Amino acid sequence: MIGDIQIFFGKVVDVSDDLKINRIRVSIDGLTDEIKTEDLPWYFPWYGQNYLPIKNDVVSVIIFENNFSTGFYGSKTDLKDLKLTDSDYENYLEIFKRSIDDKNIQLTYTKSKGIEFINGDGKIQVELDKLSYFVGSNSVVIDKDYIHIGNNSKQLSLLGDDSVQQLKDMIKHQSDTIAEMLKLFNAISLACITPFTAPIKVALTPLIASSKITLNSQNSSVKLSADNIQSKKVFIE
Repeated sequence: MIGDIQIFFGKVVDVSDDLKINRIRVSIDGLTDEIKTEDLPWYFPWYGQNYLPIKNDVVSVIIFENNFSTGFYGSKTDLKDLKLTDSDYENYLEIFKRSIDDKNIQLTYTKSKGIEFINGDGKIQVELDKLSYFVGSNSVVIDKDYIHIGNNSKQLSLLGDDSVQQLKDMIKHQSDTIAEMLKLFNAISLACITPFTAPIKVALTPLIASSKITLNSQNSSVKLSADNIQSKKVFIE
């Protein structure tokens, strides 16, 4: 007891405040634990803190002049199992941290990790010089120099439209080269008019025809597949 102020520790038994002003009901062993939950008084947050514990949390309760019908409660922060370094311990801030439907939900700050917002499999981490997004095994990490997409990503990304256009230009160059080569062989074939060169024409003519069909067909197929490397959902500068 400090003057007319008493501090106890109790278990949170109700947080369903109809007024939604962060009031809770607390059961204090040996003092109010035999009172039905619905008959317990509502306690207000100390210093008007914007914090709402969950049922079964153990919180400090401040009582004035032994009047248990009116009281205030403090926030519940369990640092015991967090294994914080000295610097993180000194700067630790927990807005909320709880389990909902077996999923970890938290908003916390430590000096080493910055602000962490975790909602089940999703996580956003804000550090001084880095912003990270995680969803399951996928991640996007942004710093002042680079944007990394994917865990441990090390390869540079293609430049979307520019890469597709470059590939199409290469395919066009290849198509033009095939056409010029076929023209050259066709000219050679047409020039083979003497008895000595006639066999060359006989050999070239069917090869030119079949090569034209095969090469043009393959080139068309590659041209159609060029658009497939272009993402429709990811945009980069």
